[in-house]
Amino acid sequence: MSDLLIRNARIYDGTGVMGLSNRKPTPQELFELSKAVRECGGMYTTHSRSESASLFESVQECIDIAKYADIPVNISHFKVVGKTFWTRCSKALAMIDEANRQGLSVTFDAYPYTAVSTTTTSAIPAKFLDKGNAAFAKSLEDPNVVEAIRREIFEIDDPGWDNSALHAGLENFLIIGADIARELM
Repeated sequence: MSDLLIRNARIYDGTGVMGLSNRKPTPQELFELSKAVRECGGMYTTHSRSESASLFESVQECIDIAKYADIPVNISHFKVVGKTFWTRCSKALAMIDEANRQGLSVTFDAYPYTAVSTTTTSAIPAKFLDKGNAAFAKSLEDPNVVEAIRREIFEIDDPGWDNSALHAGLENFLIIGADIARELM
C-alpha cells in the first residue's frame, strides 16, 4: 500500500465496489486494503458488490473483511434492489446481526426512500465499458453491439452483475440529467 493511502486511511476509506463497471477489486485486494486501514485505526466503508442477485455473498464479503482485518465495517446505502429479491432483506440483516453477536462490528446505513441514484452505465454490462466511455459511445454506432447489449440486459440474468434494468425494470428509471462530453459528440 502506498504511504498516501495509509496516511489517508485513518480519515476515511470508502470503496464503491458495486458502482465500478470496468474494474472491480478482488476480495484479496480488499483484504489488503483493510489491513492498511486497520494499521491506521480506521474503518472500512463500502457500497457492497451486490444489492440483488448476489446480496448474501456481498454481505458475507463485508463480514469477512471485518473478521480478517479486525476493523469496523459499514455497508453504505444498504438496500435490496428488485422486487424479486426483496425477500432476501431479512436474511441479509440476520447475517449482519449474527456477525455483531460474534463480536465483529458490522453496521449499515440506509436512506429513507425507495429509489436508487446511479449512473446510466450501471445498467450496461461491464464488458461493453472496459475501454472507457468514449469507446463505448463509439461502439453504439454498430447495430450488432447495440443488439448484444440489449440481449444481455433483458435476456441474461448474470448473478455476478446487479442488472438494474432487469431487476428494477426500465419503467422505474427516471433520467434527471445528462452531460454530454465533447469527445462523445
